Amino acid sequence: MFDVGMSELIVIFVVALLVFGPKRLPELARALGKGLAEVKRSLNDAKRQVETEFKAIEGEKEDGIGKGLADFKQTLEDVKKQMTTGYMDAMTSINRAQSPKPDEKTSEELEKETEEEMEEEEEVEEEEEEEGEVEEIEEKKEEKIEGEKQKEEKNVIEEKKENNEKDKKA
Repeated sequence: MFDVGMSELIVIFVVALLVFGPKRLPELARALGKGLAEVKRSLNDAKRQVETEFKAIEGEKEDGIGKGLADFKQTLEDVKKQMTTGYMDAMTSINRAQSPKPDEKTSEELEKETEEEMEEEEEVEEEEEEEGEVEEIEEKKEEKIEGEKQKEEKNVIEEKKENNEKDKKA
């Protein structure tokens, strides 16, 4: 029916772990197992009843077929009730396992907190990038100022040399 391999099972398990968390996953698995066992039990009961009715119908003669069909119809209605009850019980137990406890956060709250944390981290990264850009600009300014100072020093040294040469000539 379902062709699920090992890799698919691992992916399903990881997704379930992320969605429900490590604390609630065992509870959910227990509830799901109980629900599936209840559905399986109901299906087996229904199967036995249908087989019993078919045997009863086959065993009766032609004049008793009408009564057999009425009994069969009643049996099918009973099976339908059992299936509905089993399904509702299974869904109730699953819902109970999924509903968050008062002290636990829902997956929506956890997702919202994660998004907020990621936004804060992005803001911090942007601020750090801006600070890095400001530092680069400041370094370039300092380099430019140092270059200008060196030029001024060279000019002063050249002027002193020229003055010394003029003094020597004079």
